[in-house]
Amino acid sequence: MKLPQVFYWQSMRKMLDKLAVRRMGILIGALCVTIFAGVVLLAIRNYNGQALSPPASATPVASVPNIAMTQSHPSAQQTPLATKPSALTTLPAMTAPQKKIVKNPHQALQLKDFQQPIQGITIRGTSRGLIWWPLLADFRQHLGEDITAKVGTKVCAPAAGTVSEVGIDPIYGEVVVIQHADGWQTVYGQLGERTVKLKQIVQQGQLLGRIAESNGGEADLPAHLHYEIWHQDKPVQLVK
Repeated sequence: MKLPQVFYWQSMRKMLDKLAVRRMGILIGALCVTIFAGVVLLAIRNYNGQALSPPASATPVASVPNIAMTQSHPSAQQTPLATKPSALTTLPAMTAPQKKIVKNPHQALQLKDFQQPIQGITIRGTSRGLIWWPLLADFRQHLGEDITAKVGTKVCAPAAGTVSEVGIDPIYGEVVVIQHADGWQTVYGQLGERTVKLKQIVQQGQLLGRIAESNGGEADLPAHLHYEIWHQDKPVQLVK
């Protein structure tokens, strides 16, 4: 009775040993497959990294030539297109273009900057309202001042400007008008000899003409200069 049991247990041990060997083989095979797969994945990753980042010693790819320039000018050399500057490139500081300053021949003026065109006594100033003009038999406003002087006395420009009008006025006789800077304008009447012409540029102190005998609407006054100053198309009250 014992022989069959011994045989039975021996058979069971052999069967278990075979199962253990088979299981060990399966585990070893699985481990080998895992190791092989890891090696393959690592190789693929290294290959992709090398493909994306070329080595530093690699020769740069030649840039595309300027095709438009080559076609329009066959003799021109083919030059590469401009490349985008790197972040480390220092660009020159951008400065705003400077405006070209053109010097005005007429200086900026104020009323105090005007010199007297003639030395003499003022016999009539600017009127605030209408006054009686005997020779005209009418009430009119007097928009300047009348300065007495001898016939032939020089009349000079009180400031630099440009002659804008010349001619004969029925009230003030020979008249010269000068346009100054900043909207200033001066008028000279009762001249006998005019030494400037239309559109002529004059400087401060330059001779404009000479005093003549009074004529026109002011012929009842002694020889004098009729002088007016205007600013922005409005008369300036010189003497009350």
